[in-house]
Amino acid sequence: VVVHPDPVTSLSVSPAATVCLGTTVTFTATGGSEYLFYVNNAPQGVWSTTNTFVSSTLANGSVVHAMVRTAAGCEAATSPITITINQATATLVADLTPANVCFNEFINFTAGGGTQYEFLVNGTIVQPLSADNTFGSNSLTTGAQVTVRVIDANGCEDVSDPITVTVFPTPSVTISANPAAGVCSGTPITFTGHGAVRYAFKLNGVEVQPFSNSATYVLTTPHNNDVVAVVGEDANGCQAESIDFKVVVHPDPVTSLSVSPAAT
Repeated sequence: VVVHPDPVTSLSVSPAATVCLGTTVTFTATGGSEYLFYVNNAPQGVWSTTNTFVSSTLANGSVVHAMVRTAAGCEAATSPITITINQATATLVADLTPANVCFNEFINFTAGGGTQYEFLVNGTIVQPLSADNTFGSNSLTTGAQVTVRVIDANGCEDVSDPITVTVFPTPSVTISANPAAGVCSGTPITFTGHGAVRYAFKLNGVEVQPFSNSATYVLTTPHNNDVVAVVGEDANGCQAESIDFKVVVHPDPVTSLSVSPAAT
């Protein structure tokens, strides 16, 4: 009687039994001439002379083993290897929701889910990989997409969903006066703002009429060289200031009256 020995089996995994999501792992079995690999006791194909099994789609906690068969037909199982799949999850939020800003206005982004962060705008790196999880800009253009690539403590990477920024243009705000030319002392001037939906008026740099839906302001007692300006706010909340309007108040005439040859 000839009793063939069972194969002496081994199973190894490369690069490691703990990997990041999507990493390709290779299992190598030894000890026989034919092999059949199993994941969670489900066969992966059929017996073959290939002693490796390669996958990048294993789920966390998957258990892999192999059956090994010798040329004499004797079989034995390897010890199992349990796979741990780590997964980074990148998060990104803006300090404005939705991410709508006025031209030249700052918007700030805060990322999470990692220990290192790399910010991108339209796929181009704008802030290289570092521990800083914040990014701010006042020069984004409308339609810009901001993302962040994170690396967590396990070395795993993930890229956030994009945040699309809308940049509203600055309103064109102007001011007009009636009367527009110089006035005599004591003559009121009515100023009107144009190009916005809400207005605030300034006199000599000081706000004298706060934001309201009224587009007019009456300067009841103008003085020569008074400066009036209007700040306009459009429907998007964007503001702009008009150029200054300089008031001209003409001096009152210096009068005299005489009578000839005499008052009597």
